[in-house]
Amino acid sequence: MKLFESGKIGNMKLKNRIFMAPMGSSTEDLDGGFSQEAIAYFAERAKGGCGMIMVSACVSKELEGRLLFCLDSEIYRNRLEKFVDEMHSYGAKVCIQLLAGFGRVGGMQPGTFKPTSASEVPYMWAPEVTCRALTTDEIKRLVESYGKAAALVKNCGGDCVEIHGYGGYLIDQFMSEIWNKRTDEYGGSFENRMRFPIELMDAVRANCGPDFPILFKMTPCHYIPGGRELEEGIRIAKMLEEYGVAAIQVDAGSYETHQISLPTAYAKRNYQLELSAEIKKAVSIPILSSGQLGDPGVAEKALNDGIVDYVGLGRSVLADPYWPNKVKENREDDVVPCMRCNEGCLGRVSKNFRIGCSVNPLTGKECYNRITPVNVKKKVLVIGGGPGGIEAALTAMEQGHGVELWEKSDTLGGNLIAAAAPGFKVPVKNLLEYYRHQCEKRKVKISFLKEATAEEIIGHKADLVILATGSSHIIPRISGIDQKNVATAVDVLKGKASTGEKVVVIGAGLVGIETALHLISLGKQVTVIEMKDRILPEPMFETDVKMLNELIAESGLTCKVSTMLCEIKDGSVVVESPEGKEEINCDTVVLAMGFRSNNALEKELEGKVPEVVTVGDAVFPRKVLSAVWESYYAIRALNESIQCS
Repeated sequence: MKLFESGKIGNMKLKNRIFMAPMGSSTEDLDGGFSQEAIAYFAERAKGGCGMIMVSACVSKELEGRLLFCLDSEIYRNRLEKFVDEMHSYGAKVCIQLLAGFGRVGGMQPGTFKPTSASEVPYMWAPEVTCRALTTDEIKRLVESYGKAAALVKNCGGDCVEIHGYGGYLIDQFMSEIWNKRTDEYGGSFENRMRFPIELMDAVRANCGPDFPILFKMTPCHYIPGGRELEEGIRIAKMLEEYGVAAIQVDAGSYETHQISLPTAYAKRNYQLELSAEIKKAVSIPILSSGQLGDPGVAEKALNDGIVDYVGLGRSVLADPYWPNKVKENREDDVVPCMRCNEGCLGRVSKNFRIGCSVNPLTGKECYNRITPVNVKKKVLVIGGGPGGIEAALTAMEQGHGVELWEKSDTLGGNLIAAAAPGFKVPVKNLLEYYRHQCEKRKVKISFLKEATAEEIIGHKADLVILATGSSHIIPRISGIDQKNVATAVDVLKGKASTGEKVVVIGAGLVGIETALHLISLGKQVTVIEMKDRILPEPMFETDVKMLNELIAESGLTCKVSTMLCEIKDGSVVVESPEGKEEINCDTVVLAMGFRSNNALEKELEGKVPEVVTVGDAVFPRKVLSAVWESYYAIRALNESIQCS
């Protein structure tokens, strides 16, 4: 496979064409240094086979406070050396992506630091606040700091640096007409707007010499009104090549279009590859790209088609750090797929929590969360074959325990089956198939069509019982709710219930909206009713909300908010909004009004089995992350109790 051919960027040789794409991890020490946890986190991806590890670090705290890892002082030298040495020990090169700042998109609230930018433009998170334009003296100090940071990288053994010039961050704000309104030497003409990044590259060369590779990450197209268009993006790429940049990493979008730069499970297009193909035609230096390349076939094709020279994996190697090694060994079925849910990774980091992953409880906790095989085997009984139950069974088997799983239906997956049903949820379908394959491959003992009772569980005499019994739809007491034209969203998505041509979905949360979009894709006419004042009222990562709203707009879905269901009739529903009551004709009513836990067994088993742990939706309805992590921790705790006994 071309993925595993060696390659060169400048004078740097890489063992393969795979790099770990940079993304915030919140694993740094409080002062911005590389913590032992950070080193372990990145080392796991180097050990897993990535040819290069790319990490973002800021060069100065003067204007924005500490951002990500920091390299503005010699106090970081020892920790950076340890980081580089550890990556090198696994054959991975180290690229430090140097960040000049966030500028108008920074996370600091006004009052802590005055938001700064290339010029006086609205602050992204509070448009009523105007950013302060950086002075020429501040720009010069940033350039000086940039060079010193690059020197620190080189002196500590780093293999190259990358200019962080993309996505609407500070350097890109200088490069872009939409944010650069300056009238001095740093604004106006194309050449003036490129002056700041060119000075940064000059500073790197002055401090690191002419042979130290400099990469540049850029955005050829912002996909916003007034933002950069592809024509200028190509012009920038050509200028960078002429200036001696060793390689260009291509990104797409900006903070305003994060659903493009951070693709969700709903993404239809691969904007990064589309733009990479255009930039590749314009220059002869290597092109790097990432985003939606977690499918080995897609990544390999992009290389073979000459669209990119190096493939970046971000969330994919959070889900499975050993993605490269497994693919190289023809073990693609063993790769844990990323759902692109953004819950454990971007969702946590955006709230200043340490990075994690919904399907990999070890992500960000590599130092202390591991499990090991045990000498004393225990008997584990898992009730429920959803993601939580499967994770518990697989983890217990990995430890060497005797495991049996009881599932009341005839197949594994639980509510994940419904979540994977819409055609636009391919990443979730991949996870469902992975779980089923792993249970079959590892020969998990499963009893299907097994409705567990307290009596049977007690009689099984397990040392540990995991209750992963999930949740069920809330069925409200409303006139007509028991009619034949009423179905639940889960039953519709699982194919257990059919609908007519005109459908009313009750509830505009994630399940209701996904069900409605699924039905529209089947040619149905759908109206969604939501009693709250907006659709998708539950907390969700911003990119998912943006992408779903795009799909809703494209589909023509009718949504009625601040509207309450009053009655279901044979052929219609009666609803009430601030405008009064209304009757909507329909063939089928689909309920998506939330879930309640199936946890009755918990009380029945209390004090009657040695240990029982309830996980996931059976505790209260949440996401896949909760089910997987809680199951993993329950088994890890069993291991620790054995070691202490």
